[in-house]
Amino acid sequence: MKTLSQQTFLGQQGINLIERRVQSMGYWWYPSGVPEVGIDGHLEIRDCQTGRMTNLIVQVQSKATERPWTRERDNGFEYICEEEDLDYWLAGMAPVVLVLSRPSRDEAYWVSVKNYFEANPDHRKSRRITINKETCRFDQTAADAILRLAAPKEAGAYLSPRPRTEKLYSNLLRVGSYAPNVYIAQTDIRDFRDIWNTARELKIEIGNEWVISDRSLISFHDLSRYPWSRFCDAGTMETFETSEWADSEDENRQRLFVRLMNHALRERLKEWNVWRPKG
Repeated sequence: MKTLSQQTFLGQQGINLIERRVQSMGYWWYPSGVPEVGIDGHLEIRDCQTGRMTNLIVQVQSKATERPWTRERDNGFEYICEEEDLDYWLAGMAPVVLVLSRPSRDEAYWVSVKNYFEANPDHRKSRRITINKETCRFDQTAADAILRLAAPKEAGAYLSPRPRTEKLYSNLLRVGSYAPNVYIAQTDIRDFRDIWNTARELKIEIGNEWVISDRSLISFHDLSRYPWSRFCDAGTMETFETSEWADSEDENRQRLFVRLMNHALRERLKEWNVWRPKG
């Protein structure tokens, strides 16, 4: 009866996990087509925007397990390389990536073997590699680092910028309704702060639903009534249907209407305790 050992089955699970992660980066995976002697396959850098294959190659060795790694803790672990494996990985010219995985938990971590031992020569004798689980994850977050590994600066290779996923938050609100009328009256007040100061002197509260422009006070409030009549010449007041301003083709009127609507929205947010003035 033919059987497949658990170790062979686990090894293939590790390879399958690597292939999925490589493709999630937008790169391509080539498994070894010959009996494995230290390299399980290689990945080729692919331009994610154009689909162009680059012939920039990284060799990959998989080591899969379901057991805890050496000195494993929440944020990392250590891996002790076999001497024969390490000699083989360090001998060639191509970059070699070691991928350590636990397929049942969908975990995979990576290290560039040559770069690691160049940066940590004191670890060569012990053949020890220290893995940080946060920074060494073998997933989409590793794509740029693997690209730099495959295409060093002197190679002069160029790839289109990788697509980025972003969350966009709109600051646009649909206008459901507005006051029926807009009131305009002439005023001698030039600075909006003078209106607030006068309101404090009169010990009255006024809302934000007004703007000053070109010697005119513009508001959703009836300016002929107190206290608004204290800030303008009530005899000059004109009344317009708000729709005339909302649908106006005049750019200046459009800007003033947007300002007026923003002031009105701010007033409502204050009433609902959504917005509070600074200070």
